[in-house]
Amino acid sequence: MRPTGETKLQILEKEILILRRQIRSLKSLHARRAEELRGLKKIVETFQQGVTLKDMNGRILYSNAAEARMHGYTAKELMGKEGRILGARDDGRRMTREQLDGMTSWRRERINVRKDGSTFPVQILSDVITNEKGKAVEIITTCKDITERRLIEEILRKSVADNQAILTAVPDPLFHILRDGTFLSCRAKSEEDLALPPALFLNRKVNDVYPPDLARLTMAFIHKTLEEGTTQSFEYRIAVPLPQGEPRDYECRMVVCGENEVLAMVRDITLRKGADAALQKSYDRLHRTLGETVQALAVTVEKRDPYTAGHMRRSTQLACAIAGEMGWPGSQIDGLRIAGLLHDIGKITVPAEILSKPGRLSEGEIILIRSHVQVGYEILGQIDFPWPVADTVLQHHERLDGSGYPAGLKGDRIIPEARILAVADVMEAMTSHRPYRPTRGRESALEEVAQRREILYDGKASEACLVLFQQKAFEFES
Repeated sequence: MRPTGETKLQILEKEILILRRQIRSLKSLHARRAEELRGLKKIVETFQQGVTLKDMNGRILYSNAAEARMHGYTAKELMGKEGRILGARDDGRRMTREQLDGMTSWRRERINVRKDGSTFPVQILSDVITNEKGKAVEIITTCKDITERRLIEEILRKSVADNQAILTAVPDPLFHILRDGTFLSCRAKSEEDLALPPALFLNRKVNDVYPPDLARLTMAFIHKTLEEGTTQSFEYRIAVPLPQGEPRDYECRMVVCGENEVLAMVRDITLRKGADAALQKSYDRLHRTLGETVQALAVTVEKRDPYTAGHMRRSTQLACAIAGEMGWPGSQIDGLRIAGLLHDIGKITVPAEILSKPGRLSEGEIILIRSHVQVGYEILGQIDFPWPVADTVLQHHERLDGSGYPAGLKGDRIIPEARILAVADVMEAMTSHRPYRPTRGRESALEEVAQRREILYDGKASEACLVLFQQKAFEFES
């Protein structure tokens, strides 16, 4: 019922005014939405991933630049096209209208095709857009090129397969262990290679599996491997099987495998250890035999000259002490010892009456005695020593200034062994009685070495000799 007093014209004017207000409101709302859409479109255009908007029949209503560029088109070329042109024809996972009606969003990977026909893998994420009545009207889809990811995945897959093949081919047991000592995995060709069956290692800690000493050793190397980031190795012995089996020797090599994990390869070295022990025993026996043979030769020579009995042994004692004072390694001193014990072996060809002659020697007799170094060299040169024994014997009468014999060698042309033996030979000779003169005494011998060092005798060897007698109370064995 209309209010009283109003004409039809007034009522019409009021309705027109209300309609105008509604139109202005709609225009304002439309303008705001248009502005929002323009802003949204700007944002979408900057996306690195492709974006498309399709109607429910799959026709493309909008495509951003990234989507078009990814497929080799322009955005204008894609407008109005069927969205299926972007998917490979052999992709059997196309969704039907019936399937779409029951979905709101989905994600999948598939093969897409470019304008030139080339294909590439993509990941798509689609969402259904509904109207105010809840009816599906459009589909918005983002598309990401995953070619690089697929390549990385293939590289990783191949790497894992290669590593697995390598680990499978390794004949030695392998353990994967965490920083806290937990066994993550255990691989072995045979259970007989392990102290326990593989299943008894899994998810147990080192301290629960191994004896205390071995557990501490293993944990120490786990931490060292992780902290230093380098391969570590150690040897150990364990009963196989635990706890009452036969003792066996192993070598463990650890490498970093992950942030807080190590891979441990364990090799049974029981046979090698046994072979090493047997070899060492054989070497020791051979070394003793060599020493006894050398000593027998030395005694044979000295028995021909009662006045110089023990000279080679005492000279050797001092020479080895000098070498030790100079820091020589034991293996090198062993060679010097043999050379020292045999340095006068050439005198075996010198007549005994000349060796023990009390008076002055003739020039011919001196030449004959000096020939002993050459004879000794020829005798010992036929033996394949691992040290320069023959050269030491040949050169032990050479002097730094070239005044020695037989070749008049100077300085560094004389080998170190001969330079040491020269000092020891002089010290022993001067402090011992000879048939042609009495002993000159220790002080005279030390004075000779001190005054002639760097002239006749090696400086370091002379200094070591003086230290031994003056500071360390060296004494010749009787």
